[in-house]
Amino acid sequence: TVDAVKYIANQTRMEESQRNLGACEAMVKACFDSEDYIEGRRAFMEKRKPIWKGR
Repeated sequence: TVDAVKYIANQTRMEESQRNLGACEAMVKACFDSEDYIEGRRAFMEKRKPIWKGR
């Protein structure tokens, strides 16, 4: 996800016509679909520490 943030931040500095929004959207979707994201939200709702797997 750090790579995705860096990529998206760099895209925001480009001319609007040169931005690759499709790639940005795919990276955000991949983050939200990751096991760690789901675990983080679940742990927060259950008021416990998350068990990260790096996925």
